[in-house]
Amino acid sequence: RRKTALTVMAAPPEKEIVRVRCVVHQLLECDYKRGIVQADFQLEYTWESSALHDKVGAAPNLERACMARDCMFLVGDDTRYPTPALRLRNLAQVHSHEEWFSIKASSTPGMSLVSWKERYLADLAFRFDLADFPFDIQNPEIVLVAGKENYELQPSVDHERRSGVMVREFRRKEEYHLSRKIVFALHKTDPLESGSNLIYDVLKLQMCIRRRPMYWFWRILLPIFFITAASFTGLISERAAYVDRIMIALTMLLSILAVKFIIVDKLPADSTLTLLDRFVLQAFYMIVIATCISVGIGAFCDQGSQQDLLAFVICIAIWTAVQVPWVGYVVGLRLVQSRRTALFWHAVGFSFEDRRRKGGEGARRREEEKTTTTTKKKNKSEKKARKERKKRKSRTKERKEKI
Repeated sequence: RRKTALTVMAAPPEKEIVRVRCVVHQLLECDYKRGIVQADFQLEYTWESSALHDKVGAAPNLERACMARDCMFLVGDDTRYPTPALRLRNLAQVHSHEEWFSIKASSTPGMSLVSWKERYLADLAFRFDLADFPFDIQNPEIVLVAGKENYELQPSVDHERRSGVMVREFRRKEEYHLSRKIVFALHKTDPLESGSNLIYDVLKLQMCIRRRPMYWFWRILLPIFFITAASFTGLISERAAYVDRIMIALTMLLSILAVKFIIVDKLPADSTLTLLDRFVLQAFYMIVIATCISVGIGAFCDQGSQQDLLAFVICIAIWTAVQVPWVGYVVGLRLVQSRRTALFWHAVGFSFEDRRRKGGEGARRREEEKTTTTTKKKNKSEKKARKERKKRKSRTKERKEKI
């Protein structure tokens, strides 16, 4: 007889819940070239600890305590008390950092509530999506990663002390519209990031910045539109002044190039074409087409013909026709963005626990529906099998009677 060894799989330990609260005091700068958002924000982590149930009100030793070293100490006590070891993933540079914690009594028996607070004035790395510039919406985020596998990150449920952004002290109100709310998004780390193939919780705290595009409209878009339309006047000038036609087109090209250098100075060296780049390229193409038409008319048409006026009208019609879909796209984009932001922030009105509970109820309903459908299918198959058995029995009886 072979002896088979039974391997008993150990149940995974229950995860300790860490509640996260964030308050952004100031959003100072959005540097598109460096890909950095400078902000002054405060983070608060709360979790229940059984090791500190008899240490309520104890004074913390801030010189030895550090969240990144996954432990904390108390004054006059050398024991190491565990912490979630949270860290900021997208932290580029820290200008100032303060941290403190407190131990309070918890509602659950045998547990204490630990509250750890940190305040940063730091640069956060963020990749800006500038495809719709200058009609874009950016969502800069603070990325928190748990340093231990047995901790689960969740947003704070306290409605009296909610997470949010202080909008009154926002310095760049003329350029951006900053929302007051923060959206929490839960993710997981890639197992390849860990040497032991472990998966940790990731919590992203997202803000919403919407650009006010009227600065770019009055100073960039509208001048380029009129410069391109003015370049068509070379078509109706005298054909004897052949050089003047080409000079008009060249001066308009140089003026658009000067505006293009202003745009390049404010945007990063990215290979993606922004909405403003497409508009400038359309202006370039139209000026080049107008110069080619003027040169062709001067070289191949007669002096007394009306080809110049016809070409001028055609160029104006093409330029306005090209701008109609561009304007329609911009209007539709703004409508979609307003609808998306409305839906995006409407979801924040529900607490995380409500959404989680609703998601759990939906999953339960789906499981119940699946079970009901499977039971119905089983009942139908059993009924068919019973009918077939009865038919077989009746046939065998008839055969025996005949015999």
